[in-house]
Amino acid sequence: MTPPNLPRQGPALLLRALLHRPGRGERPALLHRLTALDLAHVQRFRTALGFDRPDPPLSYAYLLAQRAQLAAMLAPGFAHRIAGLIHVSNRLQRLAALDDTQPLDLCTHGEDEPERADGARFVSLHVTLQQRGQVVLSCQSRYLSRWGRRGERAPTSEPNATMPQRAEWTLPLDAGRRYAALSGDWNPIHLWGWSARLFGLRRPIIHGAHSMARAQAELERLGGRPLQALALEFLRPVPLGSTVTLHADPAARRFELRVAGRRAVAGAWDD
Repeated sequence: MTPPNLPRQGPALLLRALLHRPGRGERPALLHRLTALDLAHVQRFRTALGFDRPDPPLSYAYLLAQRAQLAAMLAPGFAHRIAGLIHVSNRLQRLAALDDTQPLDLCTHGEDEPERADGARFVSLHVTLQQRGQVVLSCQSRYLSRWGRRGERAPTSEPNATMPQRAEWTLPLDAGRRYAALSGDWNPIHLWGWSARLFGLRRPIIHGAHSMARAQAELERLGGRPLQALALEFLRPVPLGSTVTLHADPAARRFELRVAGRRAVAGAWDD
């Protein structure tokens, strides 16, 4: 049987997510099909995020995986409130060459981590993108579902930058809305000041996937080769209007994004 089409993201799907109530029960793996890549959309993504190479960037795979993840979150049995999830890490890997003329099958399954001693809860969503039965790309996203008790969190100090600065960019105040139009992710925390304040933020913040793609574009310029794997931890929000600096150590394949001297993203890559 042919899998159902990969759902498109947009305001209607977001509204369903905002109104979603956690469920209980089995969560079988879900399978969706993308009949073909929208190459015009890939080109708009490349242009908007600063990519030089003509092939689909590794971080573009997250736009597809995110659609499959949201479908899995909306399926019966997902035991977490979608509107409260915080994206804390992401890992992308290219395992084989992508044929942009062939359909993509996306298989998604979720995994609830055991509750931590401080009461925090995390859930991971794994997506494999397959062509002709072979996995060509994989995406693993980890989300914080419930905060731990504050009294049990160990205090941490902010380390100074030890890697050279390699790039810098400033986020326009409308960057969240522009990326939402490109990605289909219309989460209110990224759009306007008033919509961000409804969710407890003083200022709207940029999408983590935007930071991931911008970092990839700069790292590829730095190394002169396309990335085959990219792993990131999102440490703190990046407000719109901020200046972001990329610090990287090509020998160790490590990087970080900083805002006002503080780490916002820490990551590693492989090319």
